[in-house]
Amino acid sequence: MTSTDDTSTGIIREFQWNWKKQPVTVVYETFGMGKPILLLPSFSSVSSRSEMYGVAKHLAQYYTVVIPDWLGFGQSSRPAFDYRPALYHNFLKDFVKAIFTEPVVIIAAGHAAGYAMQW
Repeated sequence: MTSTDDTSTGIIREFQWNWKKQPVTVVYETFGMGKPILLLPSFSSVSSRSEMYGVAKHLAQYYTVVIPDWLGFGQSSRPAFDYRPALYHNFLKDFVKAIFTEPVVIIAAGHAAGYAMQW
């Protein structure tokens, strides 16, 4: 999903995470207020949270919408890791536990759907 309006009106935050004892920073953005929804951008060479802005702005009228830049994408850290599925599975699990205090709806684009379904 690509928005034709890629300007942000959300609040940009950072999630500090550790992978194999190495600190990393994951940038995420929140929009709106209400029950939580997590939007996960797809995985591609140009992925970033901005691809979800169009959907986020509509949902933010009724919900709190959270969109992370995946580790290694967008404004998040790009450390010299072995970027395998285990890294993203663990990141997603830890991110959800740290950011949300109640069950969250997840909407995932592309290959991100597989990570959401396994969590």
